[in-house]
Amino acid sequence: MLKEALTTALSWLAFLNAAMVVNFPIALILCSKCGMSENEGWYSLLVNGHLNALDTLPGGSVLWFFGLSPAIWLLLYAWTGSPRIKPWKASN
Repeated sequence: MLKEALTTALSWLAFLNAAMVVNFPIALILCSKCGMSENEGWYSLLVNGHLNALDTLPGGSVLWFFGLSPAIWLLLYAWTGSPRIKPWKASN
């Protein structure tokens, strides 16, 4: 029960981080003028908050931003035998 809950939480964290990595260049291009106004968009606030949280880990935020999802998938594969890249599909 606890193992399944932990693997589900870790797989969703890896999936959402990977989604942010994929969407980051798109948002950077589309929202390049966001910093010129006084109120920033919700995506920029979300990414900045995520990077600030990752910056507390050793190695810096850029390393963890790009390496968190593969590290979690490798950990889940070693631990359960399934990387659970798609977190909505339960491992058998």
